[in-house]
Amino acid sequence: MILLKNKIKNSEALNDFRINNTEDLPFSFSIVDSPVFGVTLQIQSIPRKICPGDCIYCPFGKTIHQLVDRESYYSIKRTIDDISGLLKLNKQIKYIVISGPGEPTLNADLNCLIDSIKKITPLPIAIYTCGSLLWRISVQKDLLKANAIFVNIDAADRAIYHCINRFHQLIPYDRYIEGIMNFYNAFAGDIYVRVCLLDGINTQETHFYRLAALVRKLNPKAVFVSTSSLSIDKSRVLAINEQRLQKFTSSFGPSAQILNLDAAFNCNPQFISDQLDH
Repeated sequence: MILLKNKIKNSEALNDFRINNTEDLPFSFSIVDSPVFGVTLQIQSIPRKICPGDCIYCPFGKTIHQLVDRESYYSIKRTIDDISGLLKLNKQIKYIVISGPGEPTLNADLNCLIDSIKKITPLPIAIYTCGSLLWRISVQKDLLKANAIFVNIDAADRAIYHCINRFHQLIPYDRYIEGIMNFYNAFAGDIYVRVCLLDGINTQETHFYRLAALVRKLNPKAVFVSTSSLSIDKSRVLAINEQRLQKFTSSFGPSAQILNLDAAFNCNPQFISDQLDH
């Protein structure tokens, strides 16, 4: 099986990718030692970096294509047999995580992928999402089949939301939050929330109080708090030191803990899909 290494640079190339590769290119996957689930099989469901947002702290870098419409990208048929064989050989795998170096719910075949996985294994399934498409009924229906969901919440108002997450214009803040809340009310599984705190941006006292209250409202199984250093308009934002970050983290409740940003996104997995032969 081959590993996707394409970096699509323009719309024409993206269209060619969709037309020519959907039935030929398998999903890539890897075994990851997750800080949450232990040994997991992580499936990448979206090319790098296709996403509705362009979060300023994203470890995958700048969004190449900012999209809201779902598309087919990979062949499930070419993937599922290899995953089945891998699971038989690796009994230590306890969870399956669907993620990507982009937004995994942009994959229109997510529903079929989940159903196909459930046919070959009883292992629970988690999906990492920024939550930006949860207002779509089709996305909600797909994710309701999962056992656990990770969502990002970094802002408690529109101004900070646009500063940090920079989502597509079709996803205003109210739509984004309403989608997450509606999904929370319908979901029977576990919800995990990831928060990235950026010093002086979403840590101002009034705003942070509302952000912590918003996250607690979801009654998450756990909250994972990270921080990051970055440059904005030639100004440098430094990562929050551990002592302050621990104080912020405690405001999210007893389930909250500090998590390294790279670990939170599993952005450096050791891919194994290219080691398998057809």
